[in-house]
Parts: sequence; C-alpha cells; structure tokens
Amino acid sequence: MKITKTFTGVFLLTFLIGYSLIPSPIKDKVVTPLATATTNPLKTLTPAIAPKIEQQLIEEKVDWQEEGSAKLKIKLLETGEGFHGDQVNAKSGEMWLGLFKDKERYFLRNTKLKISPAHDDIVDEENIKTGKSVFTDNKAQAVFLLKNAKILRQGDVKTVFFAEDIDESTELKNGSRKEFEFDGEKYILSVENKIQSDEFLGKGSKLTLSSNGKEQILTYLKDGCNDCYWNLYWVGDLDQDGKLDFYFDLSWHYNVMDKKLFLSSQAERGNLVKYVANFWTNGC
Repeated sequence: MKITKTFTGVFLLTFLIGYSLIPSPIKDKVVTPLATATTNPLKTLTPAIAPKIEQQLIEEKVDWQEEGSAKLKIKLLETGEGFHGDQVNAKSGEMWLGLFKDKERYFLRNTKLKISPAHDDIVDEENIKTGKSVFTDNKAQAVFLLKNAKILRQGDVKTVFFAEDIDESTELKNGSRKEFEFDGEKYILSVENKIQSDEFLGKGSKLTLSSNGKEQILTYLKDGCNDCYWNLYWVGDLDQDGKLDFYFDLSWHYNVMDKKLFLSSQAERGNLVKYVANFWTNGC
C-alpha cells in the first residue's frame, strides 16, 4: 500500500512537469498581443526612455544642425549701429544684394556698403571705437543684406509678412500657430513641446513648417535654454519660385540673436525650404 501511494505521487508529479513543457495554443494567444504592442516603442517604454527616442527621431529630420554657419556660401548681414566689431564680416565699398522696403513695396537691389567705426557701449572705454555701424547707399529701409546670393535676382519681391520690431505678431513660443496664404497654398508654422517628463521638462521645443501635404522641422531645441525665444521677421517669395521663404531669429539665449534665412528653391527632396544663411549677434 505504501509503495502504491509513492508510485502514484511520482506519476502525477512527472505528468504535471511534462504538461507544463508542452506548447499550448492558449499560451500562444496570450503572448501574441504583447508582441504586437511592442511595435510602437514610444507607447511601451518607460517615460524616461520614450522622450529620448522621440528626441533622436526629431534630430534626424533637422538638416540645418549638420551644417555650421561657416560652411554656408551665402553671407547675411543687417544694417544698424553699434555692432560688436567681430560681428560684421564686411568692408566699406563692397557690393551686396539687399532686400529693401519702400512704403508697401519690397524689392531686391544691389547696394554699396558703408562700414563706420562705432563706440561699443559694452566693451569700449571712453573715446574708443571698436564697434561697427552698417549703412548702404540705398535710402529705402533694408530688411537684410546678402552676399554670394547668385541664385537671386534683382526686382520686386512679393511679401506677406514683415515686422521691424518684436511684438505679438512675431513671437514663436510653445503653442504658437501662424498661417499664411500664398499662390493658392496654405503654409502653417507651429511650435510645440511634447517632451514633458521630469528629465526633459522645458526642452525639446520644435518649429515645424507644413504645406501641401509636406511637413518639415525647421529647428529643434534639444538641450534647454536660458530664457530663449524665437521670432518671425519676414515671409515672402525672395527667390521668385512661387513658394514662400522665411526669415527668423532662432536664438537659444535671451542675449543672442541668431537670424536665419530659409529659401524654398534650395529645398532638398521632400522638404519645403532649406537653411542658407545666418547673421549671429550678441549683447554683452
């Protein structure tokens, strides 16, 4: 009797172990939904990992970060007084192509520069002039000046937006959305910050341009900033290809202005515009 009970117990234990090792259709059905769910990594990863992947995906789409301003063929400059001396890379007598505004008319015109020494209020002692002021021989208001811009030609320029100073119309902050109509097409500029985990709070802002079924990330701030802000200054058809071009300040710090020009005629396949020139200035 004792042997029979022992044999029965061993038999049952062996049966249960063997059964557990046999593949079951029921088990397969339980595993399948889990495998399907992992096809979207942003939904299944922890909040600390998902923003990093989203950040990497965004960075891959931002082309202008790969090319420093020193490598850009087109040079950009603005007129004005009291620039730091090292910010103005131009000489008196040089011919530049300027975008000018005369009342409601905008036009591209070759112009001669006049660079004058100026007192730099930040670094100069009394009676010292290491700064520079930039003027042209054109009496109309200069929006910006370009050099080596052989892709552009003189003439009238259709303009849909221009702001001389910063105000509510120029601000590009989180949640901003600006729409423009041109030649039968709608253009939308939008700013958003989707990365809101503790590690990335306040970072990850991106500026996106969309039109005619295309969407392009123009800039992406991945490392946070010190009271930075973006502003839009001019929108029009500078290269006369029937599509809009854009002129921004895309700075990363309140004490910096990083003016950038984007042209539609130079856009790479699948994009709407391309970053072609910049003019960087700072305060103190």
